[in-house]
Amino acid sequence: MLNSIENMGYKSYIVGGYVRDFIWNINSNDVDICTNAPSSVIIDLFREYKPKLFKYDSVKFNISTFHFDISRIRREVVVNNRTVVEYTDNLFDDYSRRDFTFNAIYMNKLGHIITYDSSYTDCVNKEIRFINNSFDKINEDPSRLLRYVYFVMKYNLDYTSVSFDVHRFKKFIKEKSNAHIVNYYVGKILKSKHGDNLYKVLNDIGIYRFLNTFLID
Repeated sequence: MLNSIENMGYKSYIVGGYVRDFIWNINSNDVDICTNAPSSVIIDLFREYKPKLFKYDSVKFNISTFHFDISRIRREVVVNNRTVVEYTDNLFDDYSRRDFTFNAIYMNKLGHIITYDSSYTDCVNKEIRFINNSFDKINEDPSRLLRYVYFVMKYNLDYTSVSFDVHRFKKFIKEKSNAHIVNYYVGKILKSKHGDNLYKVLNDIGIYRFLNTFLID
């Protein structure tokens, strides 16, 4: 896959959950790839698999039991209080926009691991940390706090206290337009492997009172 893209003159790396699971010796069929190749190139290159184009120049398709998601290397910048996406060749920019360190480890076509900051160490130690700082990341997208809890519960990860805007998160939880994403993550949290620890985790992180209604329902 990476060879095919790079033979066209572009960069490509496997990133995210597949690399994390590889380090943890867990089998995974979901493969995320980042590249500086435009979606038009990817679609043409893998046209036999009937690829579909999604937001942020992301191309998705299946090969046998494997699901591939190939998206552009990009960064996020704030312009006039709005987050704007810019495509780039800089892998560190791509790393910086992601949520958790252990989900931001890259692998090249030779199987070599590329990491920044504490990402590899955090992954090996099964510690979950936000990239840069939790307050800004959660402020950008409050659902990341739910993802944080989900990963802690699913993999029984070591976690630390996080900082977030309580009023913004409360507003996010209550807005009807966000109900689908809240229900999605709460459902996954409740079905997680290590659910016996849920009450303690939610209290430690400081969001039990926001999710209490969802948990009772």
